[in-house]
Amino acid sequence: MKQLVVSFLNSFKQTQILLVVTMLLLAVATIVEKYYGSNFAKWLFYHSPILFIPIMLLCANFLSILIVRRKFYGRKLSFVLTHCSFLFIIAGAFVTHCFSFEGVAKIREGESTNVVAVQRGVKVEYETL
Repeated sequence: MKQLVVSFLNSFKQTQILLVVTMLLLAVATIVEKYYGSNFAKWLFYHSPILFIPIMLLCANFLSILIVRRKFYGRKLSFVLTHCSFLFIIAGAFVTHCFSFEGVAKIREGESTNVVAVQRGVKVEYETL
């Protein structure tokens, strides 16, 4: 079983499939967002496992290829840095996804504010930063 999981994650063909699936999902999500609105696209794609699972599998695939195929030495440093940068960007997006919120702050010229209007369902709440 362990060998099956390692061979599944350590495949360049799997990388290509996951990249194409992720690309198609993002393209469809963009089209859905244009025609049905941001809230529907967030509910259907951006805040659901439909997009989360392929991206996490892609991260596991990158890590598996780096570790199992030992691409750390010699002229492969650019390979390692490129893939580590992808992982770093995806980790940053995940942290933002988990700990951020969307709101509106009305700031007129020359003024400052620390109050943000956040919409939760049909209710608008005001939060102080």
